[in-house]
Amino acid sequence: MGLIPCFSHPTLDTFNNDLEEGIASERGLFFWRNLMQTLNSYFVTAEIEDVSTASSTFVPIADSGDIVYIVTALQGAITSADAAITFEIGGTAITGGAITVANSGSAAGTVDSATPTAANRVERGGTIEMITDGASSGTKKLLVTFEIRR
Repeated sequence: MGLIPCFSHPTLDTFNNDLEEGIASERGLFFWRNLMQTLNSYFVTAEIEDVSTASSTFVPIADSGDIVYIVTALQGAITSADAAITFEIGGTAITGGAITVANSGSAAGTVDSATPTAANRVERGGTIEMITDGASSGTKKLLVTFEIRR
């Protein structure tokens, strides 16, 4: 099925010239780097239903790649202790991937992150296991996003 034009399309030569000129500029280089990151990475977001209850949640993976960044967003304050979140692939801990969600000062929207350094390769059809130690109190969700680079 072909594309339905909703505005005039530049010719391929015009596009290539504009792209070359844009890359030559600092702004264009920034655009190009971001475009390449987007083309080379994909993002998977999952949820830990209750960060304060010890549990494991498995996240299915649709395409192979390396986990290069993990970021979490807490959905409300936790109390009594920090929540330790670890991640495993096939029973092996992701090196540099652990996240501590501090109870002191925690609130909805608290963001924490990790940058894995090894044991971070996921394969198509595999899973990432998210593990919470359940040390904190307060039934709060934790959203987790993985950046996976192909």
